[in-house]
Amino acid sequence: PLTAPSLPPPLLTQTHADWGWHVTPPPAGVEPLRFTEAEISARNHSARYPVLQPKLAAETAWLRANPHRLSLLRLFLRRTDPRLPPIAPSDLRSPRQTLHLWNGTLTSSFELDGAPVSVVTAVHPSLDALATRVCSAAVRSRRLGLGLAFPYGSEAFQGGLEWGKADRHASTLVSGGGGGGGRPGPP
Repeated sequence: PLTAPSLPPPLLTQTHADWGWHVTPPPAGVEPLRFTEAEISARNHSARYPVLQPKLAAETAWLRANPHRLSLLRLFLRRTDPRLPPIAPSDLRSPRQTLHLWNGTLTSSFELDGAPVSVVTAVHPSLDALATRVCSAAVRSRRLGLGLAFPYGSEAFQGGLEWGKADRHASTLVSGGGGGGGRPGPP
């Protein structure tokens, strides 16, 4: 399992995909199957609709919140020495960032702990694929690396990311032979 013992402070932006959905288990005593739809008739037509049922307020709240979109991940630079604090924006010196609209890349450069760092990030135009290249003497000397963190889903409407519930889910790094077209193959 991948763990992230010290994550950098959360950002207000999130990365979603159309296929990233999550369902929170119902709390104790909440039974979603007790919820029923009501038949509504109008203009000589009837249809079944989910309507508020005061006696099933907990079930109604759970059904309104589930399923919900899931933020996919946080990709971040990290110091490899666990004794050092996570990188904060104030640690970056001389930052510069350029969005290249023609080729779809974002180039960032800055100094971190006295070492120049260059980061190029690109997304595939039609696949859910991200590529990042980090160039720095700090990477070559293994003082700087990339970190990945995956949140647990949350029912919160905005910014609902649960970074502190690593015991509720697991992520496994799988390495393959490449040429997978941007999507993982079968296990």
